[in-house]
Amino acid sequence: MYAEKIDAPNWLKWTLLLGLVMIISTMGARIGSGNIGGTEDSVVWIAALVSGTALLFVYWNFLTLEVTVTDGNFTFAYGLVRHTVVISEIESLETGVYQWARYGGWGYSRGPAGRRAWNIPGIKAGVIVVLEESGKRREYFISSRHPLELEKVIRMGITKHNQ
Repeated sequence: MYAEKIDAPNWLKWTLLLGLVMIISTMGARIGSGNIGGTEDSVVWIAALVSGTALLFVYWNFLTLEVTVTDGNFTFAYGLVRHTVVISEIESLETGVYQWARYGGWGYSRGPAGRRAWNIPGIKAGVIVVLEESGKRREYFISSRHPLELEKVIRMGITKHNQ
């Protein structure tokens, strides 16, 4: 059994909160100045609502990466967004350093050639897992503060399955 929770850096949390405060304060200023009503304002209100909702969703779901290894499964999750790998299906496993260009960004990202990342900005180390899923070759990079320990636990699960 392995469990790890990795929080996003404070600068990211504060940036998202600042964006939300800016949306709320802008709409409050429009109300206070009497600039409400009409078709144009409807579009502004809808844009503010959609933007604010998106920021709240990101804040509540993508600021903590949870990584667990249990009997036969390796799970990594950002809030409601999660993925489980059956350990016996892993073709290769290694520790590595995150390469932004290879995976297409930070957080939950999708790069070319079936590459996926579940990354926390500022955490450069992690494990790289390669397997076949749904008939396609996939490569996952998962951030970890203890990548060697995580790799060891997954390898123990692979060995246990192969016996």
